[in-house]
Amino acid sequence: MRRIALSCRGIEKIYNPGTLLETHALVKSDLDLRAGRFYAIVGRSGSGKSTLMHILGGLDRPTSGQVIIDNCSLFDMSDSELATLRRKKIGFVFQAFNLLSEHTVYENIVMPLTLDHEKPDREHLSKIVKALGIDDKLSRYPSQLSGGEQQRVAIARALVTKPTIVLADEPTGNLDPKTGDEVLRLLKELSAELRQTVILVTHDMQIAALADRIIKLDAGHIEYDAQEEEEEDAWVQERGEPEDVLVCMELSKTYNKGRTNEVQALKSCSFSVRRGEYCAIIGRSGSGKSTLMHLLGALDKPTSGTVMLENKSLFEQSESELSRIRRERIGFVFQSCNLLPEHTVYENITMPLDIVSTPVDSDYIDRLVHTLKIDAKLMSYPSELSGGEQQRVAIARALAAKPAIVLADEPTGNLDPKTGDEVIRLLRDLAHRFNQTIMIVTHDTDIASQADRRIKLDSGVMTAEW
Repeated sequence: MRRIALSCRGIEKIYNPGTLLETHALVKSDLDLRAGRFYAIVGRSGSGKSTLMHILGGLDRPTSGQVIIDNCSLFDMSDSELATLRRKKIGFVFQAFNLLSEHTVYENIVMPLTLDHEKPDREHLSKIVKALGIDDKLSRYPSQLSGGEQQRVAIARALVTKPTIVLADEPTGNLDPKTGDEVLRLLKELSAELRQTVILVTHDMQIAALADRIIKLDAGHIEYDAQEEEEEDAWVQERGEPEDVLVCMELSKTYNKGRTNEVQALKSCSFSVRRGEYCAIIGRSGSGKSTLMHLLGALDKPTSGTVMLENKSLFEQSESELSRIRRERIGFVFQSCNLLPEHTVYENITMPLDIVSTPVDSDYIDRLVHTLKIDAKLMSYPSELSGGEQQRVAIARALAAKPAIVLADEPTGNLDPKTGDEVIRLLRDLAHRFNQTIMIVTHDTDIASQADRRIKLDSGVMTAEW
């Protein structure tokens, strides 16, 4: 079980107490945040996000309650003690990079240590600046850097003291979308690699979807299920080190081989996917995404190469065995939900089990439909559901047999943007909560950015994996 990095007990914040202008910015709440997790605090303007951020960072004192970091009760300290704790235990990343223009990149990064007359851990520092791609910028000045590079310097400065938590307040607000995506990806990767607790404040749900956990604020009320996170931690600990559930080796596909219209749709593609991983295959139209999806799902055969599913070579199997594997070990989710209109939601979900005469695991199905928020729709028919609800039913059906892998081909293609975002977030949540490997094919970089890992294809060639 992960240790608690930060605890809040009964914190509340009231502005102008006892006056006509009295405002409850933060309603009395408890909160426990675990080490090595990436959290997002979300809410509309005025919901209390900034108030909570300032209190967690010791930049403002609550009206009542306590914040505890590494067994240190922040608001039992004097102002000077609190300032020292902030430098040592809390890293800050803001929209404004707050770099000192007269100091080099290196000097800006080590400034928190310099203020405490401490020397940097050279190995740790080297690891951070290399990961952030600024190791060749250390002797430059902030004015010589782009906005994205300046924000990376600010992140390095926040991490250099090996703080217990890093607080990032809308850190991409002053960056263009592409640079912002890169910065967020780096924050997430560093959180995982350094086992660093990161708390990101944002109003953007697409950004929040990158987090391991989302904390919602509404009119000062904190909405967060700590018990759910504790259960997931126990689940992860119980399952142990994740194994490779799917391995592709030198996978190639050529259409019309030997003819004048020969097309090599996929060229020597190799990668592996672990159990419980949410992976995105991304590329433009004609890049080979659909070809790869069909091969992974054993819906087509490669010209050469191997696909191993649970240590079994798919294309060495007989057609009848391959058909069984598709039914029992591979789940499919497509743009069109393909629900049978004459059957109820429950019947559509359990149909894969009925086909292979497998008993229904009622507890698992109950948990699945509750997570997908369709437990109240089980006796409805597809025609009575919205497009988003139908897609959730299709996802539940794909997971009903507890397959080794679920393949989702542009599953939000027929949905409006808001509903599509909800479906993508649910797929990611299902992968982690149910230890379910899910691979999604998409051309949308925003959708792909929410995956644990991404595989990029261009003209049939795997050009990147990250």
